[in-house]
Amino acid sequence: MVASGETRASSRLLVLRVQSQLCAVPISHVLETCRPLPTRPLPNAPELVLGVALIRARPTPVVDARRLLGHASLEAPGRYVTLRLGSDGGRVLALAVDSVVGIREVASAQLEALAGVLSAEQPLLQALGTLDRELLLLLEHARLLPETLWHELEAERASA
Repeated sequence: MVASGETRASSRLLVLRVQSQLCAVPISHVLETCRPLPTRPLPNAPELVLGVALIRARPTPVVDARRLLGHASLEAPGRYVTLRLGSDGGRVLALAVDSVVGIREVASAQLEALAGVLSAEQPLLQALGTLDRELLLLLEHARLLPETLWHELEAERASA
């Protein structure tokens, strides 16, 4: 499955490990990976949001990939993956994962779109596939945070 508007036979993905699960996001939206940084709580944030970290001098919401996928989140994450979101790339968030596996070229034939299958119940998953005989979840990175939370973050930045 490629991003909407693209018609390539494969996609370059950053493959991540969240507990025993392989996940991926399009490499075109990845700004960087970094070690976990301290976070401060974010009022009214969903449980999957660890808080806000200062990444490259920018307050950045941090989403816990374990909680996102329904796992317990008892240990500290191993890495943050900073993602550029939105059509203009103006929104940035960090995804807290256990590890970064690496960049992989994944054939579109290896991924099955979820439109009409799970998308209503799981809007955070774009596609399912396999990679090296393991189930691979392609995350719908643009939907990791609700729109209302983005508005609160933007209002907080404007008042700072």
